[in-house]
Amino acid sequence: MFEESTHFSPRKASTGVPGLDLVLSGGLAHGGLFLIEGAAGIGKTLLANQMAFAQARQGENVIYLTLLVESHGKLLHHLRDFDFYEPTQVTHRIFYISGYKELLDDGLNGLLELLASLIAKYTPTLLVIDGFRSARDFFATELELAKFVHELNAFVTAAGCTTVLLSPPDSTHSQPEQILVDGLIEMTHIHQGLQTLRVLEVHKIRGAPFLAGKHFFRIGEKGIELYPRLESTIDARIGPPPVGAERKSFGMAILDQRLGGGLKVRSINRLLGSTRCGKSLLGLKFLEQGARDGEAGLYWSLRETRPQLEALALGVGLEVDSLVDQGRLFIEWHPLGEITADELCFNLFEMIKIRSIRRLVLDDRLGFEQALIRPERSLAFWGAFMRKLQVAGVTTLVIECLNAGLLEVDFSGSLAGTSVDQILFIDYEARSQRRERTVSVFRSGELESTGDELLISEQGLDLKLKDRRHDLRDLRLSSRLPGGLMQSSVNRVRDSALRALRRF
Repeated sequence: MFEESTHFSPRKASTGVPGLDLVLSGGLAHGGLFLIEGAAGIGKTLLANQMAFAQARQGENVIYLTLLVESHGKLLHHLRDFDFYEPTQVTHRIFYISGYKELLDDGLNGLLELLASLIAKYTPTLLVIDGFRSARDFFATELELAKFVHELNAFVTAAGCTTVLLSPPDSTHSQPEQILVDGLIEMTHIHQGLQTLRVLEVHKIRGAPFLAGKHFFRIGEKGIELYPRLESTIDARIGPPPVGAERKSFGMAILDQRLGGGLKVRSINRLLGSTRCGKSLLGLKFLEQGARDGEAGLYWSLRETRPQLEALALGVGLEVDSLVDQGRLFIEWHPLGEITADELCFNLFEMIKIRSIRRLVLDDRLGFEQALIRPERSLAFWGAFMRKLQVAGVTTLVIECLNAGLLEVDFSGSLAGTSVDQILFIDYEARSQRRERTVSVFRSGELESTGDELLISEQGLDLKLKDRRHDLRDLRLSSRLPGGLMQSSVNRVRDSALRALRRF
C-alpha cells in the first residue's frame, strides 16, 4: 500500500525516561518502528505515555492510538499522579484517539488509512499504538501480519514518525513482527525470595549499539526510572586512571605517617573491624579533615542515619554537624529495603557529580552485596564500581564489618577481585583488664604496621605509637577474627606479620 522509503534517519529522540536513553545509546531513531512487549501491569502503557509527554514538552506532536484497551478517561486518570503528567498537553500536543472502530469496520486497510490521515493532519514525531495484540486477531495468516507490519514500517519511516507498538507477549504463535521491527524491548518481572522486581531488556536495535542484558527499573512518582546494570556501562577495554601521588590526610599524625602521608588520591581503600570498634568515627574523621582542607566529602551510609552519625561525631568532638550545615560535608542514608545496587550507584554518582565530591566513605560493603540481588555479579560489579569512582576523581574508603560472618574477608589487597591500595584493620579486644583498639595497616597484601592504639575520647581521635615488636608477637588473629574469615587469610596475615617483625 505504501512505497518503502530510503530516507531512514539515524537521528535519535530522547525517550525522556531516566536511564533508558543510556541503554538505547541515545534514544529511539526517528522514523523507526519499535515493539515493546510485557505482561499486563508491567508498565508498558506508563512507559509509552512518559515518552509521549517528553516529546510534548519539546513542542512536538504525539498521536496515542488505542485499540482494545482501557478508556482514555481511565488512562488519563491513572496518569495524573505522576510528575510528568501535564493536563495542558492533552489535546494540545498529545492526541488520544481510538482506532478500534476502524479496525472492526474496515479491517487492517481501514486502520492503515486512519493512521495515514492522522499523521498527515498532526505531523507527529511519535506514534504509539497501544493494544497491538488486538490487531493480530484480524490476520488470517502470519503472512498477512508480516505484510501489515512491513507496510506500517515503510510508511512511518517515510513520514519520519517514530512508532511504538505495545503488546503482551504471545507464546502460542510465531511473532513475525519481532523480526520486522527496528527494535524489540521486553519488560518483565523476576522473583527474588519474597521480592518481585521489574526488569527491562533490549533484544535488538537495528544499526545501533545498546546495553545488552537485564536492567532493573522501578515505578514511582516520576514514572519509570531505569537503572542500567553498572558493569554494562563500563568499557572493559579502558583501564582505570592511575592512582595519584597526592595524599589525603586523616588529620592524625601517626596514622598519616603509617599510611605514607594519607590515602592516595583516587585510590580505593578498605576499613575493616568488628561492631563498635570505631570504623564509622574514623571514616567521619577522614571526611572532616577533607572538609577543612577544602574538599567536599560524602558519607554514604546503608546503616546509621544522619542524626545517629552526627550524634556519634559530636560525642568525640568532631564538628561534623556544623560542616554538614555549611554544605562542606554530606551524609546520605539509604535504607536497603528493596532498593537494588544499581539504583544505589545511580544515586551515589549523581551526588558525586552535583556536589563535586572528592572524598567518599562507603558504609558498608555488605549492604551493597545484599542489594546486588544476583551474587554472581559481585566481581564484575565491584570492578565497574571502583573504576567509576576513580574516573570521578574520588578517594574512597570502604567500610566492612567483619563480625557479620557473611563474607569471606582477606588481606590480599583486593576487594572482590578489584585491587585496593591500603587496608586499615581495627582490632578491638580486652587487654590488661580493659578493652583496647589497635590499628594495623596492610599495603599490597603485606602488613606494614600494627599495634598502634586508637584512642577515642571527648577530645577526638588519635593514634598512640606502640612497640610494634611486642604486638606482632601477640597477633592472635585466629581467635579474634570472625568465623567467616578464610584460614588462608589468617595464614597470610601471620606470615606477613613475621616478615614485618624481622624488619624491626
